[in-house]
Amino acid sequence: MQDNYSIFNANIHYQHDNWAVAIWGKNLFGTQYSHLKFDLSSFLGMLEDFKGEGRRFGLDISYQF
Repeated sequence: MQDNYSIFNANIHYQHDNWAVAIWGKNLFGTQYSHLKFDLSSFLGMLEDFKGEGRRFGLDISYQF
């Protein structure tokens, strides 16, 4: 069983005329969590644990024609 967790995301968006810029971040505090778990220990002798995505940052720039 997994403990409760929180994931914090943020997005700042600026638009001027036809241009737009966005700065974003996901999982800002680097929370480690399991996205999916399979307990196959009684059948195959293993535990599959798929971890969630770590901290990510990005920049989006767009121009609208």
